[in-house]
Amino acid sequence: MKKPSQIKIVIGDTIVNLRQFYQKIGNYCIEEKINCPNFFAGVSLPEDLPYVNFVTEDEKYNAIVLNTNIKRADLFEYAVKAMSSEAYVIDNNGGMFEAFYNDFTDMAEIYRNASTICEWLRIPCPQIIVSKNAPLNGCAYNTESGDKTVWIHIKQKESIKKMYCTLAHELRHAWQHKYYNEKYFKDYKMFDKDSSHDEKVAYYLQPAEIDAYAFSFCFMKTIDPNYPLFTPFDEPVDQICSRAKEIWNELATLGIVK
Repeated sequence: MKKPSQIKIVIGDTIVNLRQFYQKIGNYCIEEKINCPNFFAGVSLPEDLPYVNFVTEDEKYNAIVLNTNIKRADLFEYAVKAMSSEAYVIDNNGGMFEAFYNDFTDMAEIYRNASTICEWLRIPCPQIIVSKNAPLNGCAYNTESGDKTVWIHIKQKESIKKMYCTLAHELRHAWQHKYYNEKYFKDYKMFDKDSSHDEKVAYYLQPAEIDAYAFSFCFMKTIDPNYPLFTPFDEPVDQICSRAKEIWNELATLGIVK
């Protein structure tokens, strides 16, 4: 058996639907009044090693890796066992998890909200990663075909509600990829640090971004009725407000919101 320090953690193309697992592990941690660690499922480990539990010396970051050979129905059982197993200490920067490091300490509500959003959208729940080192506020990693989202990477923020908002936004993109990939992403354009102001505005006013901002606003209204419409601009945008009303009515028709 390889020592855990020799195991290379790679978040790749393994698609794992974690909706039920995230709901169960989030509920469990809240009921037991314990912090919920960061879980990485679908990772290739030695066959006889079902999980590995890692924690930083200062105990701010706890990551549990679950072997890809664990059946989805058994993930929760192995996760609970892993949480009480001996932890392998890594350095305070996160060691092999440096790219995914956060000092958020408790993922329970993030996981539960991810599960709820995916249930609303009727999509598989990808890996959810919260990190101080996320390249943007949030991003999604998709399969080469573009229609399946493997993981969501969101930036750790001071406000937990802003993290929920970004989570909803990125999972809406996963919904777009699954059901309307051609519609939303055929002519989708990114921007970079050298883009002009007008190019950045044009990016945020693409149909995929308008829809994702509108959906995240609708979700946040169920968390906090007074949560403001979040946009990349200093004031509400007519297109986003209009789309938010449409989405709210669609959710109401499905009995999701009132």
